[in-house]
Amino acid sequence: MNGPGWSLAACSGCEQRRLAPLWFRSTVLTGMAAVGCFLTTGFGLSLSLGCLGFGLVMAIWGKAPHPRIGWVAQAASLPWLGRAWLQWRAGTPGIVALTEFALGVLALQWLQMHRPAEARRGLILAGMIVLAVAAMSINFLFPLGLAPFVIGLLFTLWGLADRAGRPAAACPMWPALLRGGVIMVALWIGLFYLLPRPDILGLTSGGSKQRLRGFSETLNLGETGPLEDNPMVVMRVRPLEAPERLSRLVPYLQNTLLRGCSFHSYRRGSWSREGYYGRRFNLQEAGGEMILREQPDDPRPEVELEILLEAVDPPLLLVPQQALSLRSSLRHLWIQADGTMSLPARRGGVEVYVTRVKLGPPTLVDDVPRGIEFPPFFRPFLDPGDSSEVIADLASEVASSTTTVLATVLAVERFLQTNFTYSLEETLSGVRDPVSHFLLTERRGSCEHFASAMTLMLRHLGIPARPVNGYLMNEWNEFGGFFTVRQRDAHSWVEVFLPGRGWTAFDPTPPEDRPGAGGAKEVWRSLVAWREWFEGFWFNYVYRFDRDLQLAGFRRLYQAVSQGGKWLGFLVGALLAGSLLSVIRPRLGRPRAAARPGWLPDWYRDLCRMLPLSREPWETPREFHRRLLRAGLVAPEDRPLLDILEREVAAAVFGGDAEGAAARARPAVRDLPARCRRPSAGA
Repeated sequence: MNGPGWSLAACSGCEQRRLAPLWFRSTVLTGMAAVGCFLTTGFGLSLSLGCLGFGLVMAIWGKAPHPRIGWVAQAASLPWLGRAWLQWRAGTPGIVALTEFALGVLALQWLQMHRPAEARRGLILAGMIVLAVAAMSINFLFPLGLAPFVIGLLFTLWGLADRAGRPAAACPMWPALLRGGVIMVALWIGLFYLLPRPDILGLTSGGSKQRLRGFSETLNLGETGPLEDNPMVVMRVRPLEAPERLSRLVPYLQNTLLRGCSFHSYRRGSWSREGYYGRRFNLQEAGGEMILREQPDDPRPEVELEILLEAVDPPLLLVPQQALSLRSSLRHLWIQADGTMSLPARRGGVEVYVTRVKLGPPTLVDDVPRGIEFPPFFRPFLDPGDSSEVIADLASEVASSTTTVLATVLAVERFLQTNFTYSLEETLSGVRDPVSHFLLTERRGSCEHFASAMTLMLRHLGIPARPVNGYLMNEWNEFGGFFTVRQRDAHSWVEVFLPGRGWTAFDPTPPEDRPGAGGAKEVWRSLVAWREWFEGFWFNYVYRFDRDLQLAGFRRLYQAVSQGGKWLGFLVGALLAGSLLSVIRPRLGRPRAAARPGWLPDWYRDLCRMLPLSREPWETPREFHRRLLRAGLVAPEDRPLLDILEREVAAAVFGGDAEGAAARARPAVRDLPARCRRPSAGA
């Protein structure tokens, strides 16, 4: 039989038809929007840009290559999986490695996307990438990639929809987009405002977590390999001052050290915190405020900083080095002997607290002679551990011309800043004393090497010192009026005990090489004003929205309903009932069969109703025509009319030529009912 040669699978929907260039491009562009969402995390920059460039080429081309390329693409996914595993073993966070693997598979999917089913698989992959990005870090740029993804997803799904067999052109687009937009807004409100903010999970590296650049409660020297950049946001710091004063405060707050924890004993290249005792501090009994230090004679001005700290490990409260007090709604805090503050238990969401700090560098008095005897409890901070005596000889040489404690400290700090180079890569491992190797052989290292070297040199000179881990506050947002602190801003410095002053911070790392110095700030300043406006909006209404703010909002809503009385409650209930009824009623009153007219053209269905036999819903046109011939209702000489009908139905449904097919089939539609024989009584 001549004709298109349909099968049941061919007419069961649109799965077997070729993907039109429009929907191929729409699917690729939706995937590119998902790649843009991943680009906002700061991970995999080169891979993301490569996928965007490849997607742009595919979108311009408008179709996938020959189907045989699909086997090559599927085979290429296996080494891509091996690449992700190697990345994870090398220290890349697991969720990042998996997302980069999904990006590669998505690009390979574009090479074999010939039919709607394959396009839908590409959309599923793109959605998985967006969900992974939402689990990593939802920063202010995320909605800028999410909005085109959602629009592209809705438009593409509308184009690929098989509404009871009708082509997508027969389905109205704008109602579908409107419903999708309403659903998106509802999901957005539910995820960000009705559900508590989850902890950030899945960012643990595989083989070597320490090689991912960021804050840690440990300090181990002598590891090999480069430190990977980590752009994850840790906190936002906002000065609580009038907007007109912020520009004058920024220079004083720039390069502020945010203290995390310190260390005291040194053995074989590792610093330890063992031996620090701690106690629970009841913050509520103290009126919600804890005094950290008293400096009544310090004439420097003060400023309050609001800190929004993400739920990251370890659960420490980081405060500026010169903080005077801390104010928080927490019930308890755990305070250790070195001043490290931590939460009794890790909580989800954002921790908000306020600190009061002094502006500008402190005024130090240089009148304490070197060689002063310190009390016995300073003994752990005078012990150089098992470090080499060569460090002691070098320290004595550097401080040979100094006579006071402060002059000695400044001499050692200046010596390290001017004679050594900052580097994030360690070239040798297994060294017994990495500090002596740094000072005498390598002469370059990370901030941990600088801090460790200064600490040990001062201890050999009889001055109490300890290394400190924390962050360097540098990235200022002019429009939003806050500092952004990321994991890559993690930093190490030294605290020295100065008689009459207490523990004072000194940073031996060269200033121009410190983490986050200069480059990131210049990038932010180069962005346009609308981006800064959106970042400020995101910071105030999404980023800082945590569980406490949610509960406060629910309480205000309950009070408003309670004060409004029964009429307000009745009005809210009526609105909710009306909304629910508007959704349920159309579905209850909708006829089940009549609402699905079928996938065939109207003119062919009208023709079938005029024929002596009824077409079964599961029958294809070819099967129905064969039944007519077997029943003898259509003569063999009229078989060309059936061939014309089959060909024009195929052109209308799968070829997109509905009007032309109807015109060409009009003679057959007119002649076939008159030529059909009537069935006999016993048929």
